[in-house]
Amino acid sequence: MSFEDEEALRRAGCTREQQIAVWSTSVMPHLIIGTPYIATLPMGAARTLATHWPVRLVPFPFKQEPARSYAYWHPSRNDDPVLARFIGLIHQVIGAA
Repeated sequence: MSFEDEEALRRAGCTREQQIAVWSTSVMPHLIIGTPYIATLPMGAARTLATHWPVRLVPFPFKQEPARSYAYWHPSRNDDPVLARFIGLIHQVIGAA
């Protein structure tokens, strides 16, 4: 569950017991299929998983803020053309210019 999910649940006055935390959404189906567990993850990642796994997608039941992403690098890489291209691609994908 992301910080945004936790915050949305808190604002709605809900709490939930977190059973499992993972660093990658790709392992999620292995952990929830055949169990009573649910998972919260970004809809894009959920849609991708649903094309390969028998999972049911439902929207998050509370209003929440968009997820935030950050990129960090050492200042010595500020003039790195590969990094500049990568950051440019990120800006294109998320619509930030």
